[in-house]
Amino acid sequence: MQKNFEILDWDSQFFGSKIARINSNISQKHYQQAILELYGEAVDLVYFNSAFELKETAYYSVLKIDEMVELSKELKFKKKFHPKIKFFDQPNATPGMKEQVKRIARQSRFYFDNNIEKSKVYELYDIWLDKSVNKKGADAVLVYEDNAEVKGFATIKRIENGTGIIPLMGVEAKSEGKGISFMLMEAIETYLLENNCKILKSTTQAKNIKALKVYERFGIQCKSSYAINHLWRKPNNLIG
Repeated sequence: MQKNFEILDWDSQFFGSKIARINSNISQKHYQQAILELYGEAVDLVYFNSAFELKETAYYSVLKIDEMVELSKELKFKKKFHPKIKFFDQPNATPGMKEQVKRIARQSRFYFDNNIEKSKVYELYDIWLDKSVNKKGADAVLVYEDNAEVKGFATIKRIENGTGIIPLMGVEAKSEGKGISFMLMEAIETYLLENNCKILKSTTQAKNIKALKVYERFGIQCKSSYAINHLWRKPNNLIG
């Protein structure tokens, strides 16, 4: 019988604890069975974006972190890039991008889980940024550059069925309110259309009000939402 979860080898190695993810479309009945199997396999941490409310079990404590909002937009319009937006083609992220990805990390599910050291969260997002810059975690990286400094950036990845996603997007604090995120979104739309993608999908947390406002302004609609849960094997220990 096919399992309703997967063991995440990379996450497990990075955090030093056995980690798994339960399929988000699982039924409550199969969820209970999955919990027993996960406990039997000595899984320490389980990610589960659930459509139903979870209750603590004898095996795992439940930490509800936030609501995950899934967004989608049909792409239609190509526009010229703003003069300050360009593709990033350097081998290493700039110091400004490193600072901006820290801001992204502080909005993540991992940051709001006090069982995970904050230093590991920052390290995780540094790795994601480095992989994106080296085209291992993204197909393209766009930056807004002013006076030779990156004030904002976005990573883009093309997936199946003519769809594109935005794994990372950030703007430096002192440049917020200048429309940089919106200019990046317009450039993302153009890039995706030029690469035969007609749909843009993204996810963010309900706590990230600024990101939701940018997406709303850009015409991206909410399609569904799930509860973001971290399930910790009892007793749970601080990792990092």
